[in-house]
Amino acid sequence: MSKFGNLSGAVDSDLPRQMEVANPFTGLPLASADGKKATISLYSADSKIAQAFERKLLDARALSKVKITASAVETEMLMRAAELTAEWALVDLDGAVLDVPCTQANAVDLYKELPWVYEQVLDFTRSRNNYKRA
Repeated sequence: MSKFGNLSGAVDSDLPRQMEVANPFTGLPLASADGKKATISLYSADSKIAQAFERKLLDARALSKVKITASAVETEMLMRAAELTAEWALVDLDGAVLDVPCTQANAVDLYKELPWVYEQVLDFTRSRNNYKRA
């Protein structure tokens, strides 16, 4: 056991957890006509995957002589969210199931085109309560 007792084991940040995508207008989960919910499985902002992404990013910045711009930071944040995306089952606002492969490029596109989904992803990955050990 850690010298910090059970504090160190309270969060299981290295297992992705499933977020239900909420309709931006009603707040209810998006679902298909047959009840299949839109979900995105996400690693925690505290996960080893997130830490590795941050180190890689900081190393690249340290080697670069280019000034950091707001646009570059926005892109990095989108890429970080995509990196934390493990899988998804997408449904549109009309209940149609979307057959879009879960890739990093598609995740960046999704989060860039749909800020309301991106906002949900950021909120979910930052909430340690979503990664609490069972």
